[in-house]
Amino acid sequence: MKQLLCLSLALCASTARAQSVPPASSDLRVVHNLVDGFSGLGDSGVQYQPYAEMEKSLAQLAQDHAELATLVHYGKSVDGRNLNALRIARADRAAAGAPAVEVSGAIHGNEYLGIEAALAQDFVASQAALPGLAAFLAQGGVVYVIPVVNPDGYERRNRGNTHGADLNRNFDIPPIADQRLTEPESKALAQYLDGDLAAGGLKLKLTFDYHCCVPALVTPWTYLDAEPAAADAERFALVTQLQKDTLGYDAGNAMSTVGYLAAGTTVDYFYAKYGALGLTLEGQYGGEGSQLAKHLSMWDAIFAAIADGKI
Repeated sequence: MKQLLCLSLALCASTARAQSVPPASSDLRVVHNLVDGFSGLGDSGVQYQPYAEMEKSLAQLAQDHAELATLVHYGKSVDGRNLNALRIARADRAAAGAPAVEVSGAIHGNEYLGIEAALAQDFVASQAALPGLAAFLAQGGVVYVIPVVNPDGYERRNRGNTHGADLNRNFDIPPIADQRLTEPESKALAQYLDGDLAAGGLKLKLTFDYHCCVPALVTPWTYLDAEPAAADAERFALVTQLQKDTLGYDAGNAMSTVGYLAAGTTVDYFYAKYGALGLTLEGQYGGEGSQLAKHLSMWDAIFAAIADGKI
């Protein structure tokens, strides 16, 4: 919860413009699991559905819309749960060089925002209301939606996985050749996307990871206090403006928005490896489900911008 966040003394004592990679002991501290485990609430203040029920719903969605959606089991968690991605694409429009977007949530298992699975549902079942998405898919675009990256943590209302690892500190940092992909959940996600993108000749344009609870839109970099490359500034500015027009949250790198550095995040990994616009949306405590219409409006504008070649 927002009120349970605190910075380590080591980081607070450092200068705000530190350029070194923060050691594992000096990034954001989160006091978690202070709620009754049987209440269904995580640190986001959201009532979760059981992971098995979500999986069944995604499978039914894919079955009902087989022309557009496929449920992919891309690996197993530490405890043997399926790692699920809903792959959304028009089979008749597959094309090399087509754009791809990845949307994920609950990489911190206790931060599910109550909107991630709903986005998957509407991306598939509400095409008529999302012309930007329809245009994106008509170009051969692919959307990967992973509502829960960390199912074991999600079930236990834990930040980390069953090994106690923070999966959002477990991704490689290509600019400094720091290799971190060790946990099954993070490694499987990286390998699945790498393989599927390569097989289809797809270009990953944007990744968007839902977290809780600041709120803010976080852009690269997170492992040091720096901005994205100047060549990418216009694309990042467009997406951050679309977010501000709909959700109204502040945007910027990790230090300017949430006030700390964190090494091994998805934001930096996908930006550095693929040139994708790596983003994290720190949603509001209590969840983002009540703002689903705003999120859909934002997403439709993003998909339209990609289809128009602006991103």
